[in-house]
Parts: sequence; C-alpha cells; structure tokens
Amino acid sequence: MYLHKKNNYNAKLFVSLVLVLLGIMALMLSQIYSAPSYLISSIVILILFAFSIYLYGLVSVPVIVFSAAYLPALAFLWAAINGAQYINYHNFWLQNNIYYVDYSVFLASISMLFSFAFLLLVSISMLKRVNAYRSGLNLGHFIYFICTISSAFFFWLTEPSFNTIISSSYDVVLEERIENTQYAGAVAIIFWLFALLSYLNRKQLGYCKYRILDRLFIAVTVFSVLWLALHARRSELIGIGLVWILILADNNGKRKAALVAGLLAIILFVIGEVRSISLILFFSNEGSINQVSNIAKLPGGMSNIFMTFLNTIHYYDSHPYIYGETFINYILQILPTSIYNTFGVQIPDYFYQMYYNYSYNGGNYLGSMFYGNFGLFGIIILGLYVSAYVIFVVKLINSTVPVSRVVGLFLLAFLFRGFWYELITIIKPILLVFLPIYILYKIKFFNQKAIIRNLNSTE
Repeated sequence: MYLHKKNNYNAKLFVSLVLVLLGIMALMLSQIYSAPSYLISSIVILILFAFSIYLYGLVSVPVIVFSAAYLPALAFLWAAINGAQYINYHNFWLQNNIYYVDYSVFLASISMLFSFAFLLLVSISMLKRVNAYRSGLNLGHFIYFICTISSAFFFWLTEPSFNTIISSSYDVVLEERIENTQYAGAVAIIFWLFALLSYLNRKQLGYCKYRILDRLFIAVTVFSVLWLALHARRSELIGIGLVWILILADNNGKRKAALVAGLLAIILFVIGEVRSISLILFFSNEGSINQVSNIAKLPGGMSNIFMTFLNTIHYYDSHPYIYGETFINYILQILPTSIYNTFGVQIPDYFYQMYYNYSYNGGNYLGSMFYGNFGLFGIIILGLYVSAYVIFVVKLINSTVPVSRVVGLFLLAFLFRGFWYELITIIKPILLVFLPIYILYKIKFFNQKAIIRNLNSTE
C-alpha cells in the first residue's frame, strides 16, 4: 500500500515537472520570436530555483551549484527592484543598451533550463543523499596536526598583509600580496579539508583522545574565517562556509545550517559594502558606499561577476569565437606560475584577460567562457556542465574512498572561485595535488591503516 502511494506520488511529481518545463519552454520560445526580456528571463530563473529547492532542499548540492552558476543573472532584476538602473560602476554605456541586458539574462535562463532538465533524468533521491558528515577520516595525531597548522599557514599566505579592511581599502590589501602565491587559497582549503575529516571522526576515536588537536582545529578555523573576512577574501570564506553548512544539514542540523548560511550571507554583504573604502570610513562622514545612487549590486560581488558576461557578449558580436582555445590553454597553464617564470616560459592568456578592452573590476562569469568559446552552443554546454558538476560532487562526497571525499568537498568549497573567476583554479589543484595522492592511494602506497599503525607505534 505504501509503495503504491509512493509510486503514485512520484508519477504526479514527474507529470507536474514535465508540465512546468513545457510551460517554461513555451515562455522561452515566445521570447525568441519576439524579443527577450530580462524580467521574464529572471522570473524563469526564480521558478527553476523554487522547484530545485522543493525537490532537493534549500541546503543541497544542486541548489548550491545552481546558486553559483545562475544567481548572478538576477543582477538586473535586483537593480530594478531597488529602483536602480545599473548593476556595476563600470561600462554604463553597455548597461544602457537594453539588447545586451535582455540577451545576457535570457542566455543564462536557457542554460539553467538545460541544467534543470538534465538533472531530472537523475534520481532525485540520489542527489538528496549526501553523506558529508559520515566522511570522517583517521589520519593519526601527527598528520592531523600537520594539516591543521598547514591550513593556518596557507590561509595567512593567501592574504599576508596585516592591513585589513577595517582601516584600509581592498586595493591596499591587494598590493601587499606576495607574488606568485595564487595557489595558496586552494592549498589552504585542501589541508583544512583533510583536518576537517579527521575532526569529524572524533566520535569514532573517542572525544578525549584527540581533544587538544580538535580544539586546535576549531581555533585555526575561527582564526582563518576572521582573517579571510578582514581581508575581504570571499572565495575561500564561502568555501569553508559551504562545507560546514552541508555537514550540519547532513547531521540533521537544519536550523544550525540555516543559521550559518544566514551569518555567511551577512558577512559577505558587509564585505562587499565596505571593501572599496574601509570599515572606518564606512561609519564616518568621509566615505559613502552610495557614491552613485543609481546602482544596486547583489551581495557577494555577483553583479560585478555578471557584468563580465555582458562584456563577453558585446565583445564577440564583432570578434570570432575562439572554439575551445581557452580549454587547450588550460593544459599549458597547469604548472605553478613560479616554474614558468624560472624557465622564462610565457603563460598563455587566461580567458578573462580579454577584458582589457573594457572597464573591468575582476572576475569572470562561467557563462562568459563557454559563450566566448562556442557561442550559443556553449550556453547548452554550460547547462550540461553545471548538471554534471552536481552529479560528480555528490558521487565523490558519497564515495567510500577517503581521497575522493576530499575532492568532492573541495569541488564544493572552491565552487564559487571556479565559477566566478576561472575553471583553472579548480582544475590545477586537482591535477597537481589530488591526482598524485589518489594514484598513491590506489597502489596502496598511501595506506591509511599502515600510516596510522606506524604513527601510533611511535607514540
């Protein structure tokens, strides 16, 4: 009887989703034969988000990945709601061109429609089951300690300046970064994730056995979050937050997960508002974030990121597509920058470097790269890529192989970094760090039990 009711519910759900998709497709076709409207396209994106939350839950891998990929496309809707005309301080002339505004949001909605439709081919229950909390890993005292301390060091190396956004602008913080340390944020996250999985294993080990190391890990995590926030380093901060949110939700701590998500959103909003001047000037009469009242930006820099999509569409209206050149260049960009500098080898240009033709404040929307390489077909590829990313992350996190679990959590933690800057920031650490570790693990060189046995025998 129960099985019959369940199957009946699934059938009704499937029919409802098909009808919704058909309705949305009809709406999109009406835009093709008339003229796209960013308002209609934004509504489509919101509807797809609503159904994604209904199917998978608010704190879920599909919704998190969709947020990174498609929330920036709501920038112009956000500006309109706030009575503003612009989403960014750059290229007002381009934002005044309604064709590019409408077309950019329309393409994003098309991509999300493909992503959502593709995910519906995969079991809903499979994507809802994420065993992040039960992915503990016993690394032994010594390696646990090394991973914790190393994460603290590399989080500092990510932003080594002792000037913070309390008294200085973000430009000052940027100027004091150490050259050729772009890798530091990814390495910090990797060490932190290994330490985190050991921390999550404390119940199996017994609370007392690792109490000092657990306290050290918590202290390092709190320090790192504060350090990143004070230096307006959002990518790694989002990464730490996302992993904690997923773990809390998996441990039936829905309210705690929502609390952490809300706190993270507030921190990102404050960072976005004060980073251009400083916290002190923000609360004084000398500085004001509302220098141009006709601008309303989404929190977290999303509006700035989406502006790069407009730049890309405009640029390739008069330039040929580059047909995969970006991805070919990734092969030549894998090694650390310092190695290329040592041998005097010129690194191929990254995709974002084409923006020298525009007033530009950093970042690179994921859709820009796919559109610039493959045009309209690239938007379909983008939709399939986002869906594949969701499936890949879920399978890795649910894997029984410890290294695979860390890779899955890393892909989630560095999601916004890769989707809002360059995919190479995700690809490079996986190939240089995780691939060798995984190979050693498969050939039994990286034998977890043997390592723990040897380490414990020396204690």
